[in-house]
Amino acid sequence: MSSVRRRRRRRRRRRRRRRRRRRRRRRRRRRRRRRGEEEEEEEEEEEEEEEEEEEEEEEEEEEEEEEEEENEEEEDEENEEEE
Repeated sequence: MSSVRRRRRRRRRRRRRRRRRRRRRRRRRRRRRRRGEEEEEEEEEEEEEEEEEEEEEEEEEEEEEEEEEENEEEEDEENEEEE
């Protein structure tokens, strides 16, 4: 796979992640507005937990992507050597 394709794929993944984060934040804000201020403290704690989970998921995704990229680069190098 060419480096150009890899970069494009990486950009797409990043955009998707950003969109997901934005959607989640919007949903949380709407929920908070609906529930009212008395539950805000509890909501903030839940939100922090959710954010931590999201960060962990993102880190895992990034690690997987890096691994994929490394494998693809190795394959590219092997193919170049064969030619």
